[in-house]
Amino acid sequence: LSRAAMGCTTSKGISAKLQFKEEFGVLGCFSSADPEKTIKLNLADAEIQIKEEPRAPRYALMKLPTGGDKETVDNNKVFWLASFESKEAYDTDHKARESNKIYTGELFSTGTNKENPMMNLAGSYMGPMWHLEKPGAASTLLSTTFTTLTTIKSTDAKSAEDAIEFLKMYAGTQLTEEKGALRFTILRAIDGVMPGPKDELTVQWVEAWGDKSCYDDHVQAKHVKEMKDKMAKLAKEHRVLEFGDTQHFMKLNKHC
Repeated sequence: LSRAAMGCTTSKGISAKLQFKEEFGVLGCFSSADPEKTIKLNLADAEIQIKEEPRAPRYALMKLPTGGDKETVDNNKVFWLASFESKEAYDTDHKARESNKIYTGELFSTGTNKENPMMNLAGSYMGPMWHLEKPGAASTLLSTTFTTLTTIKSTDAKSAEDAIEFLKMYAGTQLTEEKGALRFTILRAIDGVMPGPKDELTVQWVEAWGDKSCYDDHVQAKHVKEMKDKMAKLAKEHRVLEFGDTQHFMKLNKHC
């Protein structure tokens, strides 16, 4: 296929159509004793989720890290990003789905911690997210993308807020000007609804491209250098995980 066919051509005339939406989502990080089985379970449930839940627009099964700073996380960590239109959609449509209840039990059976299964989700996030989607980024139920998950530890709470505001502008530039950039999701740990202490310094974002070649073009872009320079001033820690075989599910009548 040509670069254009792979979705790596520069997008033009779309900046006016780009607008962040606030959604509710889950950034899953699961410690698995059997990653292959965990991935298989998630893949099957993701398709059901997108097809059966009316307010679940997207699901990205990122699987295991394949590059970047992957040595900074355990090699049995399976990642995913599930999106919902609202918390109410998650609490009703998602949690009430009978097949999801079965999936949850099967998922926890693959975890490394059998005595306290919820601990297998340590490092996960559930709560509000900001999402930006390039119009027409997905035209099929299932597609394969190249994805990254970036995590920063800001120097202070004000720096975390500044980072989010900068990222919103940066994401618009990326999706408008860059080759192959498809979507961009931002979250802040302190906004999570999970029990336990809240971290006001951690900010994370998930980015997706058409394929690895599009990502290789991305790292050479001027705005990427500007972003790295900005984050060097705002953050004391910076980690990027790469996922080279993300399975992305998209509800076909949901393109935002």
